[in-house]
Amino acid sequence: MIEAVTVESLDDVLPLFRAYLEFYKVQDISDSRNRAYLSQFGETNPSGCQFLYREQGQVLGFSTVYFSFVSSITDKVGVMNDLYTLPEYRERGIATALINHCYDYAIKQGAVRLQ
Repeated sequence: MIEAVTVESLDDVLPLFRAYLEFYKVQDISDSRNRAYLSQFGETNPSGCQFLYREQGQVLGFSTVYFSFVSSITDKVGVMNDLYTLPEYRERGIATALINHCYDYAIKQGAVRLQ
């Protein structure tokens, strides 16, 4: 099941966000900074939204859509900058489901594409 990350589910996604940053070898990872950063997004926030994929109560992956504009097409676009699935759950279609969800969300928010 895919759901938007909310204040109530932020603690559920923070460990995966940390694992995502570790995967990209980020040196100075701060859970408090991550919490503050991720708290700014939401389904109705014009900046973007983070989504999590949950199965039997466990969060297995997440994705984030940010909104921006592109001068060459003079329109709003969704930018999927983050996508992560726990290694042991890869190859199960979770990432594809998150990508499709982000696409649908971006289009519903008025973006002309998801990049």
